[in-house]
Amino acid sequence: MAKLNEQVYLNLRQALICGRLMPGRVVSLRGLAAELGVSAMPVREAVSRLAAEGALELNERRITVPAMTQERLLDLIALRLAIEPGLARRAMKALGRVELRELVALNAATDRAIQTGDVEGYILSNYKFHRAIYGRSGWEVLIPLLDRIWRQMGPFLRIVYGRLGTTQL
Repeated sequence: MAKLNEQVYLNLRQALICGRLMPGRVVSLRGLAAELGVSAMPVREAVSRLAAEGALELNERRITVPAMTQERLLDLIALRLAIEPGLARRAMKALGRVELRELVALNAATDRAIQTGDVEGYILSNYKFHRAIYGRSGWEVLIPLLDRIWRQMGPFLRIVYGRLGTTQL
């Protein structure tokens, strides 16, 4: 059961990062469970975890993806600017040929998503590219914080990139 709970959590987390769940959207346990092909129990646990991380809101039996305000967006951007450069600097020291090949492949996936207009694919591959770099930093405390920021920004980025399209990227 623990593996199923973790898989449901990871699926919902990815749905948030790539913006499959839109800001302000109300979701139900049953609907998410049906979409994932599981019972409501592992979804309930995953939703609770994501709410604790600020990626979802629980209000009187309603689950919503938080709306993005200008203040919230600026806070999230400030956090990324405070965390990401240090992670990248530290990671550069640990990147070898194997890691560079992985980054080239991830960057190529990002380019393909841009060329084909795949907004969700772009956001997800861009996240994976950054995550691969930061994962080499060795800062195991900061990486989960950065992941939380990505989960909160993902739904909003989907709206922005959905409106602009990938040709602007």
